[in-house]
Amino acid sequence: MRLLGMALALSTLCLTSCADRAQVRAIPVAPDHARLDACPASFPAAPILMPLAPFTLPDGRVVMLLDTVITRETATAHYIVAARGAWHECRSAVTYVEDWSARLRADTPGAK
Repeated sequence: MRLLGMALALSTLCLTSCADRAQVRAIPVAPDHARLDACPASFPAAPILMPLAPFTLPDGRVVMLLDTVITRETATAHYIVAARGAWHECRSAVTYVEDWSARLRADTPGAK
């Protein structure tokens, strides 16, 4: 019984590997057609940053409080991540699908 199963598997493997590859045709699969309406209409509003307040030390060095700098950097980083996620990634994917579809229509004979 085991020998019969092995023979069946080998014959199936031989038949599929020896198939005529000239008759195989690749059919492109279109990605989902997303719409720009699903993307945010405008860029997210920029955060209001607290002003830097430099001060001079007795030895003449001009410095700023690290807490103020970290607060500003954190707000800026959150803004960049929100803008990238909510706006750029959505629009980039939609634009890619539109360009891909246009190229596919241009390469397909008889397509409109």
